[in-house]
Amino acid sequence: MKQALTSPQSNIGRKQLVDANFRAFAQFAEALHRHQIQQIDCEWCSHPELMEIYDQDLRGETRERLRQMSNKIGFSYFDETQMPTFNSSDFADPYHLGKPGRKRLSLWLAAILTQGVNHKSSQQIRAGENPSDLCSSSTDFSSGKH
Repeated sequence: MKQALTSPQSNIGRKQLVDANFRAFAQFAEALHRHQIQQIDCEWCSHPELMEIYDQDLRGETRERLRQMSNKIGFSYFDETQMPTFNSSDFADPYHLGKPGRKRLSLWLAAILTQGVNHKSSQQIRAGENPSDLCSSSTDFSSGKH
């Protein structure tokens, strides 16, 4: 893990192209919206030790800017407070979920999609209706009846 943290420490943080990246993402989201393509965005996560490296102010700013953009354009955005939480044992390496984490994320996504995700539903989840509650280890989505 220590070796895996070396590169991100020098690469993670506010860079010159932050605003340009947001503008490009907004243009992409607007194009999807114009073509009536439903966009669903989820905040990324990494191994907890890797997450400690990230600038929390930039992370909060990114979350707020994406939330504002989703409100303006009308796509669904789910931040980490609306998603399952992952601990070290959920990861195969610093960047990728292992089998337990993938299963929990897949169950959460299935619950979101089953509910008929849309911009309104992501707003409702922000207000307290959390699909993560549907994703206990006993939830079985294989039958299509849940």
